[in-house]
Amino acid sequence: VIWGQRSNGKSYSYIKYALENYKNSGRTFVYIRRWAEDIVVKNMEKLMSPLPITKIFGEDATVKFLRGAFWLHREGADPECLGWTIALNQVAHTKSQTFINAQVVILDEFLSLAGERVIRDEFSQWEQTLSTILRTTQDAKIFLLGNSVSKYSPYFTPYGIDPNSIKQEEIKVIELPNE
Repeated sequence: VIWGQRSNGKSYSYIKYALENYKNSGRTFVYIRRWAEDIVVKNMEKLMSPLPITKIFGEDATVKFLRGAFWLHREGADPECLGWTIALNQVAHTKSQTFINAQVVILDEFLSLAGERVIRDEFSQWEQTLSTILRTTQDAKIFLLGNSVSKYSPYFTPYGIDPNSIKQEEIKVIELPNE
């Protein structure tokens, strides 16, 4: 669970980590947002645009977002799927999907803003999403990213996290059983 100020590089850092992980291991990632409206081509291309794609994959590399997935394009090669996107409010539509070779899971904006509409049974939707993604992997790395504008999240209580007890720059490790 990572939270901090707006625009301090949380999404950038963990998506870069996911891309480097793909380069080094061939393992894909899943990028999750709360709302389907956040997962549109314009937003996903904007998400990828500041990343050092050519530094990671080579001078001829580009990443494009198409039909809910990020695709690596290189001259003279078939596109490679780097990762997928999921919207928690549409989890029922992803239950039959297989997220091949996924290892990195990123839930971006897991902290709710004051007055933001909520997803009914959001934590249950999250668990169903994880169940779908993790049915083919046992070694996932899961990152929940959020802005410190709010300290409310439906994930804190089930994971035993008291956000008020964590001080700035403090790192707490919470191990959860792999059930």
